Amino acid sequence: MRTPPELFLSGTPYEIGAQHGSAMRGEIARFLGDGLAQIDRLRDTPLSKAAVSKFVGESARWIEKELPAIAEQVAGLAAGAGITYEEAMLLQLRRELIRHPREAGDCTSIVFADGVIAQNVDLIGDMSDLSLIVHVAGRTRMCLLTFAGLLAYLGVNSHGLAVGINMISSPGWRAGVPPYLLVGHILGCSSVEEAIEELKRIHRASSRYFVLADETRAVGVEMTVTDLRTLDEPPLAHSNHFLHPDFQQVETKSGEQLACSRDRLQQIVALARQGVAAEELLRDHDGYPNSICAHNGGDIRMTESVAAVLMNPRARELRVAFGHPCESEFRSYFV
Repeated sequence: MRTPPELFLSGTPYEIGAQHGSAMRGEIARFLGDGLAQIDRLRDTPLSKAAVSKFVGESARWIEKELPAIAEQVAGLAAGAGITYEEAMLLQLRRELIRHPREAGDCTSIVFADGVIAQNVDLIGDMSDLSLIVHVAGRTRMCLLTFAGLLAYLGVNSHGLAVGINMISSPGWRAGVPPYLLVGHILGCSSVEEAIEELKRIHRASSRYFVLADETRAVGVEMTVTDLRTLDEPPLAHSNHFLHPDFQQVETKSGEQLACSRDRLQQIVALARQGVAAEELLRDHDGYPNSICAHNGGDIRMTESVAAVLMNPRARELRVAFGHPCESEFRSYFV
């Protein structure tokens, strides 16, 4: 199993982005050259250059307005990687441009009684070789699992705030701030409460589920582009369909996709109640192919577990098994 790069970034937001871009310059160039960061390979129909440019430009203006420091990071990323600002923005908005492939399953997560978040990182596309660990120094320090050219995916900060992410699909996706950049932003917060207030404030591009945990509480947050609901009843587990009653009418998953999501949710809760260790829970293949540990069989339009993660807010620890968790050992990284 490949040992992913570990980047240590510091300085101004622009400098942090530039260091990321410079360190991953070759990987970013190859990724962009692969069917427009694989977007055209994963969509049912390719996008025109005009459509991409319009969406990226409109979203960039929202990012610049809502999260100016993050926009500076994107500008630095472009300079460091030797790509255009539009290309660097596209890398943050890739999932919004792909939209909802029929074959996608996506992540499964649960929070344990001690506040540890367990999550599989399940993605479409060839993403395993692009994963990396990023340490960001500053007033709030962060330890992130992310991918070459993507500023944030999930992580833990020095205040003991951890953020995980699952895909959920609702109508109305639009130009705005993508959830991956929201992760990078709210990891600058000091508590679950502060993070939720920021999520409410910002003009979001797409729907997602975030799981937030600090030293005192854990909360699930289901988000459409215009609305937000919190979940706090244990077991705080989630897959890829809406659980809050207020959002049942906006659910877009159906058929096999919905069955897969429900099966994984039921299984992860059952395993946790049986006392199965978190590492083994994320390696589970029961019900394959609708299993917690996902294998795509070489089809990049199918979901693949590219990592499994345990986030411990109290220890400020990120434990990661890279690649299929059933074939990998966990290693620890600290803020």
